[in-house]
Amino acid sequence: SGSEEAHGCAFLQAICSQMANYTTTQGEYLESIFVHRELYNAVPQSHKGCSARYRELAQCLETRVWRCDREGDAEAASAFRYEA
Repeated sequence: SGSEEAHGCAFLQAICSQMANYTTTQGEYLESIFVHRELYNAVPQSHKGCSARYRELAQCLETRVWRCDREGDAEAASAFRYEA
């Protein structure tokens, strides 16, 4: 649908909606990337807007306030940009 194209798949939309509580210290973002790859491989047509959403997620990580549970934000942002 047009909404998915503009905002990415439901999985990335869910990550975006939880960004305030999204931790990166333990590498959780890697699991998110791997899960998204599996979802993409299963239904590629549902992921037309995901590149843009990954870039938005990376920007969000780069600009949010630092906390101890966010030590991996820079690495996660780089991984999300690569995935985009």
